Amino acid sequence: MKRNCCRTGWQAAIGTGCLVWLTGCTGVVNGNVGSGPHLDANGNLVDANGNRVDANGTPLDANGNPTGGNGGGTNASCTGPVDPGFNPVRLLTSDEYSRTVQDLTGIDPLGKHLITPESATTTFDRSSQTFSFSGLQASSFMDVAESAAQAVIGTAESRAKFLGCEPSAPDCLSHFAVSFGRRAFRRALSQEEVTALVTLSQEAKDDPNPYAGAGLIVRAVLQSPKFLMHIELGTAEPGGKRFKLTGPELASRLSYLLLGTLPSDALLANAEKGGLDAVGGVEAATREMLATNPAHAQLRSFFSQWFGLSRLQAVTRDATAFPAWNDGLRQSMQEETLKLVDDFVWTDGQKFIDVLDTPQTFVDANLAKLYGVSIAGSGFQKVGLGATPRLGLLTQPSLLTLTAGGDVTPIRRGKFIRDTLLCKPPPQVPAAVPDLPPIIPGQTQRQRLESHRTNPACAACHTQLDPLGFGLSRFDDIGAYREVDASGNAISDQGVFPEATPPEFHGPKELAAKLRATGDFQACVVERLVEFSLARNTQPTDACVSQSVNQAFASSNYDFRSAVVALVRSDAFRYRRDPAKEEQAP
Repeated sequence: MKRNCCRTGWQAAIGTGCLVWLTGCTGVVNGNVGSGPHLDANGNLVDANGNRVDANGTPLDANGNPTGGNGGGTNASCTGPVDPGFNPVRLLTSDEYSRTVQDLTGIDPLGKHLITPESATTTFDRSSQTFSFSGLQASSFMDVAESAAQAVIGTAESRAKFLGCEPSAPDCLSHFAVSFGRRAFRRALSQEEVTALVTLSQEAKDDPNPYAGAGLIVRAVLQSPKFLMHIELGTAEPGGKRFKLTGPELASRLSYLLLGTLPSDALLANAEKGGLDAVGGVEAATREMLATNPAHAQLRSFFSQWFGLSRLQAVTRDATAFPAWNDGLRQSMQEETLKLVDDFVWTDGQKFIDVLDTPQTFVDANLAKLYGVSIAGSGFQKVGLGATPRLGLLTQPSLLTLTAGGDVTPIRRGKFIRDTLLCKPPPQVPAAVPDLPPIIPGQTQRQRLESHRTNPACAACHTQLDPLGFGLSRFDDIGAYREVDASGNAISDQGVFPEATPPEFHGPKELAAKLRATGDFQACVVERLVEFSLARNTQPTDACVSQSVNQAFASSNYDFRSAVVALVRSDAFRYRRDPAKEEQAP
């Protein structure tokens, strides 16, 4: 049969003009983030100048009341219904598409080749700012849909599993449309949608294969925007200012957040019966999912994206200067960092913020040589770092390698600390950035960068970045420790963290202590979790949810899973803004 998905029957079955409505489309899916209120180290909402404000940017006095208000001591903007913020309609990510098709039909669609790679301008693939959709991709989705149809109707075993009836039997195709469509769309189909799919299946009435009509239903469903996109409409609350996500919508949001795929039949059935209508049901479902292996994999993906670990695959090093560098070491570095965060997420009683300055890590034979430690065997083992100059995240070879770059290494490492670990990005880079001063024979890296900072055009950024990065200067471009540079000059690891008192420090151990003392790392953990969970960059309206999750995180003794639970219990996760206000998204 021809694959023209835009004939009348296909349009009715797939919805909104089938895939052609996306073809050639590019645009903003999420809003950009403004310079709105954020949490300081004490959990207070502050503006860019550090002054206390509410979530709308209104200045507050020392008691937390709007200036000029009548007092009361309560931040009114975080009491009562809270604006959940902009709710983007977005495509399934590459990984979500692959897992969803595989869980739904059993085939591996190699989805990474079908959906345009997510924008590199965002930390997480779930919160990509833009998308593009081409005719080639539409054709690829058609190919996958046809393969899936064959997988569903191709064998007696698969037909029994998916249909369980003969197509000629009364209501067989109707029941199939209801069951398959429910799982694919992550909700019950309307009678109109069922009728459209059954009507479409009749186009195969003359096909010698009696199951061809069921195959058309599969093809139509898997090419529908209702399958390819996260669509959350919700139901209006009294007054219509917010819309509460329906049970199936919340089940889908939870499942894609925690497992990276469509909700199970059990979760969807529980949602349809009202099991997720109250926060207690949401928490119970969340804790149940967190106990599964797919949740472990999904949170690994969260940390890998947060730290940018996938970029290790593109790192190259000169074999003469770094003979230890090879693919095996590259893979070991990435796995070490993921095992370290795994330990702090999944081990009961662990304080997640201790990952910043833990005196332990995981090494295999490749890393043991780099660390200068001895282990028995070749597999990963937990080792102590007390006798080494290392601790915690700051000295992970993966991160030190990613942030290395010759003479600009201190700059890149300082930026990583501020931007990635503290969520405090430096000012925007000027339009015309002066080059580094020429190399003077015998001049150290530190001296060259200090000369660079005497330029007023460079000082605003580099006084925030370079002195932080200097604290990690004794680690080379693959994270190996040394005390002299290639020219034989002694390397100083003295640095400055202006927000700390006193600001001076020596080396990563003192730096980690100062970073921890400010509370900025703890707040950044929450900000990244909010961004990942809401599938968009944070906005001023997220200040209240960030505040509540930060408080729950601290009160649980920094148990990461408790922070996840606090977030999914929040109004920001369970509600959406009035669609009429979505045009106001930044």
